Amino acid sequence: MEVSRRLRITPDTVRTWRRRFLERDLDGMSDEPRPGVPRRIPGTNGRGTG
Repeated sequence: MEVSRRLRITPDTVRTWRRRFLERDLDGMSDEPRPGVPRRIPGTNGRGTG
């Protein structure tokens, strides 16, 4: 796929983006929530704001 070559990403990633766009338009382009416990950054209040 030309897109994956130009962006230096895997064709699977391009297919995922395309599928999300076709299903949900631009709303599908934002990251989906990841499974598991959210990561915590030491020294912050958990929201990355200190």
